Formats: sequence, structure tokens, C-alpha cells
Amino acid sequence: MQWKIHGERPVYENNWVNLWLTDVETPDGNRWEHHVFRADGATYEGPPTEKNESDRIAWIPLANVRAMIDRREIVSSGSLVGLLYVLMDEAIR
Repeated sequence: MQWKIHGERPVYENNWVNLWLTDVETPDGNRWEHHVFRADGATYEGPPTEKNESDRIAWIPLANVRAMIDRREIVSSGSLVGLLYVLMDEAIR
């Protein structure tokens, strides 16, 4: 079972970050728009600094993400939505 992507459009773009609205449909037929954060071509610039809305912040190689989700090391819905979108969309990788 996979989510279907019906389209997407940029909401905000600059040299550092892109925010998109992606029209998705879940396997049960529900359809809505998700905000998707993209940092295509991002490079490591230093340790994360946000402290207010997370238990842990770290740069993680995309290749490690699926196993971390399976082990329940990544459980935040905000993180999961973006990461699962990237994992399912082979065009992004």
C-alpha cells in the first residue's frame, strides 16, 4: 500500500529551503495536501540548534532512516511525514 501523489506546488523557495504543498491520497482513499520541507543538495553546516520542539536533533544519512523508523527511533509525526515522503518518492533520491 502506497500513498499516491497527485501533484505538488511550491509555497516558498529560496537558496536554502523549499516548502511545497503536495496533494496526496492515502490507500484508504483520503486525499489532502501536506506541507513538505525540501533542502535539496543540503550539506552539513554544523550541529542542529533547535531545542524547543524535539527530544533529539541530528543529521542522519537517508540510507539509515528506514531502519531507524522500524526500530521506533524516529516517532515524531512531523518528522515521519517528511521522511516517509522522501523514502517513497524515488525521484527525490
